[in-house]
Amino acid sequence: MGSRRVLVTVFTTIIVTIFLAASITILGHAKALNRDPPDIGHVIATIQLEQGSAPVEIAYNPSNGYLYVASHNCSIYPNIDAAMLGENVICNEIFVINPKNNTVVATIDLGSLSEQPAGPWGMVYDPKNGYMYVTASFYSSVVIIINSTTNTIVGTIPVGLDPAGIVYDPSNGFLYVANWGAATISVINGTSNTVVATIDLGSPPIPNSNIPSGLLYGPVGMAYDPNNGYIYVTTNIVWSSSSPFGNVVFVIDSKTNRVVGKINVGPGPAGIVYDPDNGYIYVAITGLDIGNLPLYFSAGPGDTVSVINPRTNTVVDTITVGKGPFWIAYDPKNGYLYVTDTGSNEVTVIDGRTNTVIGTIPVGSEPAGIVYDPDNGYLYVVNYGSDSISVIATTAMPNTTAAQAAPITTTSTNTATVTSTAATSTTPVTVTVPVTVNVTATVAAATPMTVTTTVVSTVTVTKPAASTSLVEGIVIVMLIIAVIMLARRR
Repeated sequence: MGSRRVLVTVFTTIIVTIFLAASITILGHAKALNRDPPDIGHVIATIQLEQGSAPVEIAYNPSNGYLYVASHNCSIYPNIDAAMLGENVICNEIFVINPKNNTVVATIDLGSLSEQPAGPWGMVYDPKNGYMYVTASFYSSVVIIINSTTNTIVGTIPVGLDPAGIVYDPSNGFLYVANWGAATISVINGTSNTVVATIDLGSPPIPNSNIPSGLLYGPVGMAYDPNNGYIYVTTNIVWSSSSPFGNVVFVIDSKTNRVVGKINVGPGPAGIVYDPDNGYIYVAITGLDIGNLPLYFSAGPGDTVSVINPRTNTVVDTITVGKGPFWIAYDPKNGYLYVTDTGSNEVTVIDGRTNTVIGTIPVGSEPAGIVYDPDNGYLYVVNYGSDSISVIATTAMPNTTAAQAAPITTTSTNTATVTSTAATSTTPVTVTVPVTVNVTATVAAATPMTVTTTVVSTVTVTKPAASTSLVEGIVIVMLIIAVIMLARRR
């Protein structure tokens, strides 16, 4: 009897252990299945610009809440003016957009300037004087000053040839301009609107007629790191298939305005951004998949994002994205990085915590610049190839399974509740509620009448609890069986 009791005890213990292990495993899988997918966002609106506008960059102005869009079409045809390209081509305009209604509220024409600048590119806001500064990158050598209150040009500043990127340094209040055609950085004092220093990136002569004489490093993108006070500058140039140049990020100390480091990255670095969550610098490596965008990029494979640790100024990770990554924006709401893929017409979303791609968002043709609007929390992507702007909301994905409700006929406020159980976390759902509004009014014959109907929709998303409840029920039954077995043993 003693041996039998021991065997029963051992057997019961094994069964209970198996039940408990299975219960823990099942609960773990249930939690994993019910975990929400990454909320990367989706396009909620498209702003159509003038035909031929070819927007390439976009910037946010915190003083008026407007977005400024640079039209850059002419620069892809060197030495050809707008008349030769056709009357629908826009070359020298800045579109001012009100994000509250996604409409163009002003157009700033650069053609009236005596310098005849073309191809506006980089834009930045100076919080000290409230001006917007715009670089003119097509065979021009000026930075244009725009009054944000009146949206008019109030002056220009001579800089190096083909200015592209521009950044504001809050530590000294200066503006730094990347002169692509001169391989230099111009330092501007916004108080006097004059160049106070010029930083040479080094340019031994290159025997190639297609490249400006002496050009080695063509600076394009710029980002400021508030932790170390350095400015990071991407450079790119193509002059032969074996060229080792143009794969460098320069590090500039704004206290001394000197180059303090060079970081080798992939071919054709372009957009660059600082991630305040992890303190890293992210660089879009464009390579050859740039489409029709007006830049010369290094020959070689790209389609990646280089991750730089500013503490060591070394590349610590490389992330594969879509074709022709061009510009990058950081979304402070979710901490994600959004990369425009010019060659694949999408935006790649990166989680900076893991440096992994968590999804893509289809946008217009040849997306280029991208900016975050802190007022409404949306991202705005300018589509160079389709003359448009995609508006991205980083909210829960909508559902595509249609659910119909009975028509509502009302003369006052009414509410319809539609419940759809077909929705999942990965497929969009569209809920359609037909609304009929009957208005009865008595007015004089000559009195105009305006009827305004407003449909307010409130979407409440709840997780189906059936699967979790079923799992919990199974676990409870298993535990009850184990307890009964233990009781019978005793």
